[in-house]
Amino acid sequence: MRYRSTVTRILGRFLLFLPLLACATVRQPSGEGVPARSAEADEYAVYRTVVAPLLSHATRLVVEELTRNRDVTGLGLRPDLERAFEDANGLAVALDPARFLLDLPVSLLPDKTARDIFAHRDEDGWTVFRERYPGAQGLLTLSRVAFDASRQTAVVFVNNQSGWLAGEGAVFVLARRGDGAWVVVERHERPAR
Repeated sequence: MRYRSTVTRILGRFLLFLPLLACATVRQPSGEGVPARSAEADEYAVYRTVVAPLLSHATRLVVEELTRNRDVTGLGLRPDLERAFEDANGLAVALDPARFLLDLPVSLLPDKTARDIFAHRDEDGWTVFRERYPGAQGLLTLSRVAFDASRQTAVVFVNNQSGWLAGEGAVFVLARRGDGAWVVVERHERPAR
């Protein structure tokens, strides 16, 4: 009898905490089948370096929620960097707005929201975007950052679109200085998508 009451008490506690366990699961990004991984701290340091020039007149940064892959073949990158970029960008990851550590708000734009904004047939999607995100620099797309084996060189794709015919994309190669800061050493232009 004592055994049965102990089992009942344990089972009751388990059932009581089951809803809490369901709430504590990792939130998946809006993209289906995307693992709930995040970019590393070094990646955000690289992102800050390449994004800084876009923010001179912006009061907010709007970034696609998930990283995107980009073909970097034919750009003249070192073969090890090209392979590292391909490996790093095998799966998209969700970005974390708090980890950008910028002096302005960072908004993440999920794929579904972007499709809804730019699918308006009776309105210009960029007008809708600017109404929802006033002061934004445009819509920023980032790849994962790839590092060489020594983690002293990084490669990242950055695309900033601010209108139907206004935008630019580039693959940046960065080097880590002695003080740990990143500096752009190469920029390979790519047309915006």
